Amino acid sequence: GAIQLYQEGIQKLSQDQEPKLWALFHIYLGSALRILGELESDNLKLEEAIQAFLKALKEYERNNASWNRAIAQNSLGTALAVLGERENDPQKLEQAARAFQESLTKFPRERDPIDWATTQNNLGNVLSLLGQRESGSRRIEEAIRAFRLVLSEYSQSKVPLKWAMAHNNLGDALRVFGYRENDTKVLEESVRSFREALKEFTRVREPLKWGKIQNNLGIALKCLGDLEDDTQRIEEAVNKFLEALKVRTKEYVPMQWAITKNNLGNALRNLGELENGTHRLEEAAIAYKDSLTVFTAEKSSYYWSETNKNLEMVQEVIAERKKAQ
Repeated sequence: GAIQLYQEGIQKLSQDQEPKLWALFHIYLGSALRILGELESDNLKLEEAIQAFLKALKEYERNNASWNRAIAQNSLGTALAVLGERENDPQKLEQAARAFQESLTKFPRERDPIDWATTQNNLGNVLSLLGQRESGSRRIEEAIRAFRLVLSEYSQSKVPLKWAMAHNNLGDALRVFGYRENDTKVLEESVRSFREALKEFTRVREPLKWGKIQNNLGIALKCLGDLEDDTQRIEEAVNKFLEALKVRTKEYVPMQWAITKNNLGNALRNLGELENGTHRLEEAAIAYKDSLTVFTAEKSSYYWSETNKNLEMVQEVIAERKKAQ
């Protein structure tokens, strides 16, 4: 496919005679590897993508091509962010944030408003990931500010899909912040933001993005339900995860399927804890076990350890309830 074509192109090109084209082919190769790497549960393609972007970056620095350098930094940041999230590696996430910040210095808002906003959006995503792994809220608040900046540039009429994705990202950061601060108003805004995103990302038009946002909306509803002890919200969250699983299948996107299964398990566990009996709790245990057919300690340590913890907790509650019967 595309990867092989770019690899063959690179072999035919001379770095000394055609440096710009040689670097550009590395950007294309890296992008193709990153896209494939995001779909696979193995991290090899993502690591290869990072190497390809670094080679392009080195060449652009040598030639002082600042706009191209910004594109390479942006691409590098995106791959580092995906890998850093998977491996639960704050160092890679920090490197990704630096790559995006570096890229922003080359994209002035006045000259390249859309590229500037895209990079702000990418930076916001990494700050959000870092913030989720830290106890303080500074990074999450920085992420929220970044996404609000993005939405000051993107409009639904001009760039509908980018506008919708920025709403998804803002919703995600607001959800983390609102849950941490026990603030239902912020969580309500998070839910509204995801519903805005779904106005553009429909199942027919963008099935995978639609599935991602359904999953994120489910998490926000579950958080609201947790804070308010509202089973109706948690039921709605369960339905959103089941919707997401219609497109996030194990065969097509194993990592995303496993993440959604874990989220479904969390919502079912919460419902089970608020209700009598063990039926929902047992359903939650099945969802966690499904996740663990994909998550491994080596390749997805963060998700693997979180899901194992969740499974242990739910099994303890089931055992206690059965004992009490």
